[in-house]
Amino acid sequence: MGPSGRLFGISLLEVRFCLKNHQVSSRVFCRYFTPSHAIHTTTICLKQTKKNEISSEPYKFTISAANIPTLPKSGPINKYQPYIVTVSLAIFMIYFFFLREENDIDQQLNTSLFRRVPNLEEPHLRQAIPQMRDSGMDTTEAEIRLRDIVAKRQEQEKKH
Repeated sequence: MGPSGRLFGISLLEVRFCLKNHQVSSRVFCRYFTPSHAIHTTTICLKQTKKNEISSEPYKFTISAANIPTLPKSGPINKYQPYIVTVSLAIFMIYFFFLREENDIDQQLNTSLFRRVPNLEEPHLRQAIPQMRDSGMDTTEAEIRLRDIVAKRQEQEKKH
């Protein structure tokens, strides 16, 4: 228990209220929700079931006391909101797709991944060729490219 009389974020008053108003088993589920420093407190207690009673029905979470809505209900929507969102999106798309000039990042994104990462294309082709065969695709171009890559790698190994 902390110096403020709170046990795991639950005040003793809340636990006493929970114990008085419900038949509680040894397991008490309590949740302390503080969006902005202890403004809202939620305490939920699970009712005790008889020890001999076993239900064959599935437990419905959505109607149980453990289902706590965490988001507040949204307020009224501004009547101009759909128009504002549509115009803002249209302006963004016009700028981004038509008016903006290419920069160095766009040019880097246009380069192939195999040019950026050395020795990546060979394992990729070795994995892709059997998959292409299994799906019935033509693998001649991939096999030719793999042979070229292996030949270049062997030439570089001979030089070093």
